Amino acid sequence: MGFALFLDSLRQPAFSNLHRCFSLCARIQLMLYSNRSYPLTVMGLKYPKRIWKCVLDAACEVEKGVFTAQDIIDKIHGTIPEIPAASIRSYVIAMASNHPSSHIYASTHKNHQYFEYLGKGRYQLKKEPGGGIHTEKRGSPANSKADFLRKYKETVLSWTTENEAAIISGRRSYSWNGKTLIECLDERNHVSRLIALSRIRNGGGVELGTLDAVMSWGGFGSFPLRDEAEALRITSEAFDLLDDRNIKDAILKLLSVNRVGISSASKVIGLFDQNQLAIYDSRVGTALRTLKHGDERIIKCPPGRKRLGDACTHEQWAENYEKYVWVLEVIRNLLNESGHPFSIADVEMALFMMGK
Repeated sequence: MGFALFLDSLRQPAFSNLHRCFSLCARIQLMLYSNRSYPLTVMGLKYPKRIWKCVLDAACEVEKGVFTAQDIIDKIHGTIPEIPAASIRSYVIAMASNHPSSHIYASTHKNHQYFEYLGKGRYQLKKEPGGGIHTEKRGSPANSKADFLRKYKETVLSWTTENEAAIISGRRSYSWNGKTLIECLDERNHVSRLIALSRIRNGGGVELGTLDAVMSWGGFGSFPLRDEAEALRITSEAFDLLDDRNIKDAILKLLSVNRVGISSASKVIGLFDQNQLAIYDSRVGTALRTLKHGDERIIKCPPGRKRLGDACTHEQWAENYEKYVWVLEVIRNLLNESGHPFSIADVEMALFMMGK
């Protein structure tokens, strides 16, 4: 009972940061414990889908229309009992934009406003202006991804089949700064761990010392922004977006820092979660120049120190990064089906060598 009361207290405003920190620690600890250098694996989803999506799907299945947090807990626990009831209850509150405590959970409150709070613990799905039920945001990343894959997936699959030998060879021969494969994997995993531990220490953000380590590893010197508080704020907001799988806006947030380009921004995000994300630089962009749908190159090529790349706005680079991740997912899945246990980062490392 004492622990239950403690969990309940975490939902109160005074404990919002602590609740966020505990949730963050749990997710990052999963990453740290699963992190192995050979093969390289980092963090995947703890549950079959994001908790907010579980909550939304459960709410859509409630027949009576009006529901309580306990209704959602009961429905979710019917299929995914391992999600804590306290977490589900917090998401229900966060997803009701007019709930007095919704703002405590800033990222979910901003990105997933699907419920209306009716008072006395009761909720309902928001109504669209035309009277329909609001179940998914228009123009959401999910819809964009479906459209993208519908148009380009077969092209990516064909390209992967044609280049499978080169991809596998590139991954086996991965090297950076003249170091061996093992040394390179150790360094990547070390930097990945630094980012994860920094997020735990700082409630989600990444401090300048760690950002400098990421930039130094990538050959960029120090992080351009030198205001510690501002760096923590921006990275915290970026990772909040990333935690909700809003990849485009997460990258865009980092690109808002003066003199941070797509290669640097993708290192901060890509090294954090190497199962799901990747670095996007001129070498991988060069390797993907031959990935074409007709005469259209699917992925833009970032510029390098000695390489000409495509000219894009920050918005366009963020959109391209998201598409780049979708392409890597298709490549990874096909390789996995062929018996090659690649992560997203493994595909990126292979492309890095192919783009020399």
